[in-house]
Amino acid sequence: MSFLERLWPGRRKTRESVAAELNAWQIVTAQNAESGQAAIFRIRMSKPPRPDVAALTTAVVIKWPYEPSGVKPPDAVNQQQRRFEQALDPLSSDDNSTLMQVTTGMGVKEWVYYARNRDVFMSRLHKRLKEHPKYPLEIEFHEDPEWKVWGETVENLRARGA
Repeated sequence: MSFLERLWPGRRKTRESVAAELNAWQIVTAQNAESGQAAIFRIRMSKPPRPDVAALTTAVVIKWPYEPSGVKPPDAVNQQQRRFEQALDPLSSDDNSTLMQVTTGMGVKEWVYYARNRDVFMSRLHKRLKEHPKYPLEIEFHEDPEWKVWGETVENLRARGA
């Protein structure tokens, strides 16, 4: 099942609905003026149009540190991260969580989800990764009913012209 099919289960997708979902996401490169370090953001610029969005009050930040080779991780690490992300794709938009941001740069790849229930999120994450090797992940939880973790990033990117 594709990401868009999971996003709209049982709903017929139209060209307009697919375009709207794809247009909600942007890829933005930002560079720190002082250090010169850069990061690439794949980010939703607005909250998703789901009826339960107000119930998604926990920001789940998953970090994967790596030895940088430029902005992106080395190829072998990048392939592992892609497998990890594909495994977690169902969590990107299910009845408990939604993916809002993926950032790569400065020696870390970071995924930001918003979840209704952190225990349900972790149970599903562990189930999805059961057959995977152990990844070097750091997971943080923030009670964030105002969506500030993600919102501040959006504000900063907009201030830079995104």
